[in-house]
Amino acid sequence: MHNPISTYRLQFHKDFTLKEADKILPYLQQLGVRTLYASPIFEATPGSTHGYDVVNPHRINPELGTEKQLKALHKKLQKAGMGWLQDIVPNHMAYNVHNAWLMDVLEKGQLSKYAPFFDVAWTSPLYHGRIMVPFLGSPLEEVLEKGELRVEIQEQRFVLTYYDTAYPLHLRSYATILGSDQQPPQALQELLKQIEQVHRLEDAAPYAEGLHELQLQLAALLKNPESRRYLQARLKKVNTDRELLRQITEEQVYRLCHWQETEQQINFRRFFTVNSLICLNMQDGAVFDHYHQYIKELLDQGLISGLRLDHIDGLYDPTGYLEQLRELIGEHTYMVIEKILEPGEEMPREWPIQGSTGYDFLAMVNNLLTNAAGEKPFTRFYQSLSSSNKPVHQQILDKKRFILHQRMAGELENLYQLFLELGLATKQELGALKPDTLRGAIAELLIQCPVYRYYGNQLPLGPDESAALQTLLSLIRSEKPELGAAVNLLEGILLHKPLQGNAAYNQRALRFYQRCMQFTGPLMAKGVEDTLMYTYNRFVAHNEVGDSPEVFDISAREFHQNMQERQQQWPLSLNTLSTHDTKRGEDVRARLHILSDLAEEWIGLVQQWQQSNWGLKQNGAPDANDEYLIYQTLLGAYPMPGARLRGQDQDSIDSRLQEYLQKALREAKRHSNWSSPQEAYEEAAKAFALRLLD
Repeated sequence: MHNPISTYRLQFHKDFTLKEADKILPYLQQLGVRTLYASPIFEATPGSTHGYDVVNPHRINPELGTEKQLKALHKKLQKAGMGWLQDIVPNHMAYNVHNAWLMDVLEKGQLSKYAPFFDVAWTSPLYHGRIMVPFLGSPLEEVLEKGELRVEIQEQRFVLTYYDTAYPLHLRSYATILGSDQQPPQALQELLKQIEQVHRLEDAAPYAEGLHELQLQLAALLKNPESRRYLQARLKKVNTDRELLRQITEEQVYRLCHWQETEQQINFRRFFTVNSLICLNMQDGAVFDHYHQYIKELLDQGLISGLRLDHIDGLYDPTGYLEQLRELIGEHTYMVIEKILEPGEEMPREWPIQGSTGYDFLAMVNNLLTNAAGEKPFTRFYQSLSSSNKPVHQQILDKKRFILHQRMAGELENLYQLFLELGLATKQELGALKPDTLRGAIAELLIQCPVYRYYGNQLPLGPDESAALQTLLSLIRSEKPELGAAVNLLEGILLHKPLQGNAAYNQRALRFYQRCMQFTGPLMAKGVEDTLMYTYNRFVAHNEVGDSPEVFDISAREFHQNMQERQQQWPLSLNTLSTHDTKRGEDVRARLHILSDLAEEWIGLVQQWQQSNWGLKQNGAPDANDEYLIYQTLLGAYPMPGARLRGQDQDSIDSRLQEYLQKALREAKRHSNWSSPQEAYEEAAKAFALRLLD
């Protein structure tokens, strides 16, 4: 098995390609790098800067290079004794017109061979089984009113265009477009008859073949002057008739809608709350096999030495997936996972992996370098600054509750409907509950889950997970007594009834349980990583991916004990201090750690600054909490003396600071947010920070 020894992460995009990687290889070799750790290199949306928005996992992204170039680079790596660790994305793909698999689904619906690939609630009563396409800038009626939708012919097919985006039309719309009170030319009359015949087909393969043949004929008819004139007249009629356009939008297997609709209802699973990333049914054997074809080829050719798996917690059955992947790639292929562990949580030891990507190591070092003596003065000062004594844990729950009800309400409703659909409770049991208490109990199960997720893939659950779930349900019952009856029902369904040995029932209950676990992770990430870590600013060095604002330090003795256990259990795990996901580089955090040694001096300085800088604010903005974030940010990120000689000029820190503050303020969701930015407050905060640099 390849041992990475030391890795160097390369973030590939159109401006840093395989060719650029080849150029810096001698430098990396001199640094002592033994393994190139590559961001996703498979075809992604055009211009992607990260590669996690894959549109085709079966080819190298042409913006990065070719397989031939990858092979040439591999030969040099072999000669240098270096390996290649490849990041792959099994949880999701881009919801984008360049995703041919998905566009096939939008064109053919459940008759597409790719329909089972995407995690879509086809049987949901929401939109009558039509998948949401949530990319309109305003509601559909407004878009139609403004004339922003048009029907066109592109690449042999009819499409619905919205600015520079084109969505394929279903076959039933071909008849709507071509039909008319006036008699079409004979060739088009024949085409209409064939459309009716193909439309009756119920099997995917003949339907796809028939549709393709129709589209070829349509392309041929465009070369005939009479047919072309008729088609042009029909397109003009359609595009000037709002009711006809509305009818065509209703005929699709998808529903075009405003992007904000997904905050309250949704009928596909997405990555976190990102509409442009649609999730996969990787638990389906056919999906697994098809998706990993090219990855397996690259492994078999020796071009890849190991795999890094992105967002393992999003999968329906992470344990099952890892076992299946290990069987595919063999026992000697190096494999690590992206996994965020909460304080005190351990990674399942039975997983067939070499370890994690190192967030847990980052957290341990972060806490080792923080002086415990600083905790009380930091906490005392921050409580006075923020005028709140609310415990951090309660703040975490509040943020998760906000995200669930304000940004993921659709996901919660889907879980509730799934519970009813699976028939896990009798009518009498459901009738005995007060309205909305079952929905509320499911919500609290997601909110109060203390870790990203649990991993049980069979019922009854194992003793450890069963005990953890029992503790969780008991906690909800004590904190939310009004939900007691509904919590009792969940407890019986997930913990007690499975002991009776009814295999069919247990499979249904397991489906509900594992489905819930697919959303506890996104809720933790959005509530803590992407909200609380921008609002709780006691000591921002700990507001970091893998770390926790609740923890302040560990002793050297604890650190060494953790390292000994790590060496015994996960000797080949990655250890990192920065990743592409970290909010601050290790250099910034290293500076901030020093403050815990100088707590009283630091607090005294901040109090002076609060007084002397009051006049730099506009209408009291930024508030005290954001002001304190700015001070910590500047202390950590301000260029070192002499940095201008190395290319970091004043303009660089100015622009970087403004971009960071905009992101931080919107993620915090206090005075601004991504959905409805409050630019006046943002500009005041940016101006304040820039004045501090003067």
